[in-house]
This record gives sequence, C-alpha cells and structure tokens, in this order.
Amino acid sequence: MEFRNFDPRHTGELVKHMDRRNEVLMEAYRSMFHELRKLQVEEEMLMRKMHEVMSNHGLTTRVDEKEPVAPEAILATTEEQRNGKTISEWLIRWKAQPVEKATWEAAETIKEKFPSFCLEDKAETSEGGLD
Repeated sequence: MEFRNFDPRHTGELVKHMDRRNEVLMEAYRSMFHELRKLQVEEEMLMRKMHEVMSNHGLTTRVDEKEPVAPEAILATTEEQRNGKTISEWLIRWKAQPVEKATWEAAETIKEKFPSFCLEDKAETSEGGLD
C-alpha cells in the first residue's frame, strides 16, 4: 500500500477497520488457544490412562527402578598366570543386559560380591569355548 497517496481524511476509517481486524484476529487466537489447551489436557489424560493400562499388564519399567546389577550366566572361562598365581576369569552375562555387554571378571571377585550366584545353574557351556 502506498502511503504517499493516502488521503488523511480517511485515517479514522482506516483505524476503525484495523481495530475490527485486530478484534477478529484476537478472538480467533483465543478460540484456537482454548481448543489447543483442551487437546493438551485430553492428550495428558489419554497418556496417563495408557500408562495405567500398560502398568497393569506389566509392560512398563520405571527408569528410577533399575534392576540391580547381578550376574546372570557364565558364558566362558579362562585361566591366566599372574605373578606366579593362576587367576580364573569368567565372561559374565549381566541381568537385563544384552550378551554384547558381557564382561570378563575375576572369578574370586564374582564369588565375593555375589555369594548366592550358583555356578551349576548359570554356566552356558558350548563346545569349542575358551575353557
């Protein structure tokens, strides 16, 4: 719009027109904001209900309730000579961890830290292992 050619006599009319447009836009904004807020509340209610249903079916785990670190199985064993002593090491698969996260640990350390860890039940032996 060219303001050089604008007639100042129409200023009042233009201001009224702009005020009406502003009112219409503000009403549309308020209406959209109200509808958006209702959708957010509905979404929150649905998410809570979904979490409740999943919890009742045992399909959720809480991040702050991590399962304690504990050995699940011995995947392999090896013996190593250190300072004239034979040290047994086990490749430990940890509970709630994929096999890729297995680590080599000293057998004595595992026995000390996890005295209830029953070796007979936990060994996953296979032919051609590292025994």
